[in-house]
Amino acid sequence: METNGYRLLLPEGTLDYFDIVDVKESGSEVVIYLEEKNVVPLEYAGKETESKGF
Repeated sequence: METNGYRLLLPEGTLDYFDIVDVKESGSEVVIYLEEKNVVPLEYAGKETESKGF
């Protein structure tokens, strides 16, 4: 599925931490499904981190 156009609907920086995995369109709405990337931000690199989920 081509999702590049939907990235314009998301706040800037969202796709640094999430991937678009699905998009569902209906008459008056668009639902964008995101999956969190398993990456640690650079400012926390080298520190112990623990995922709490989203």
